[in-house]
Amino acid sequence: MKRLKFISAVSALALLGACSPEIYEFPVQMRTPSDSGYDFSGKTISVVYVDKGLPSDSTFTKNVADGFALKLEEDYFNGEQGVNFYTIPYSEGAKYSDRDTLVNLVMDTGDDVIVLLESPRFGSIIKDQNSGVWNVPFQVSFNIYDSMSKLDTVKTYVGKSDFSGGTGKDVVSIWENSKEPAVNVGYLAANKFSPNWQEEVQYLYSYSGEYKWDEALEAASMFKWDEAMAKWIELADTNKILRRACATFNLAVGCYFLQEYDLALEWLDQSDADSKLQFSSQLRRKIINRKTYR
Repeated sequence: MKRLKFISAVSALALLGACSPEIYEFPVQMRTPSDSGYDFSGKTISVVYVDKGLPSDSTFTKNVADGFALKLEEDYFNGEQGVNFYTIPYSEGAKYSDRDTLVNLVMDTGDDVIVLLESPRFGSIIKDQNSGVWNVPFQVSFNIYDSMSKLDTVKTYVGKSDFSGGTGKDVVSIWENSKEPAVNVGYLAANKFSPNWQEEVQYLYSYSGEYKWDEALEAASMFKWDEAMAKWIELADTNKILRRACATFNLAVGCYFLQEYDLALEWLDQSDADSKLQFSSQLRRKIINRKTYR
């Protein structure tokens, strides 16, 4: 879940009575799958590139892979280093888009997601006679396998472009000037796997003026879900049915935000067993939808 640009513990929508809970509206930005359909949140990722042992591979290809990993780390690891990075030697006749190849890499790396960058194909490298700048056309292929996905298949993405290789005297000098454009290529290619964000309104129940309920609500408003949930678990240990229903409903909400969808349904079942609250059906639909399309 993305932190709110504006945090609001929000105003009560309904005060049902002195002994009744208040309902708090809780607007949040929720992560949704990328334009590619992939959602890598909570998963371990390896970026692997194929090295033919040529200058183009040791510089250009590596930097494309670097750019791809950088973008994934920004999107899924809060900018921290979190993507593992490997290279494999080129093998004549190897099929790098085969599922077995990617599954073997999952086994070798121990990571959930494999991004395999094949060795790029370069077109005719020509030096412009007027500017003296080398033009380098290329094609890159990324093979993606998410071992946690229900699809259990490899998707291949192919892109073509070109870059300016500087004004050096020979072709070898091109690779000395390729770092920035190569990183850019990888970074832009990874945009397709960036999560989207969608505003969603969720609801929490609380008993205003009661210390533990207020503390839990305050923690939730600051997205300290573990702290809020620890307090709701304490509050759920009561013989007062409505209060228990409210506490377990809030626990379901917390699990939903933490993407613990099975546990969220368990807490919601307990809440419904005590007293089906106003927003129970809405929350259940959201949990099931997230669980189905994760």
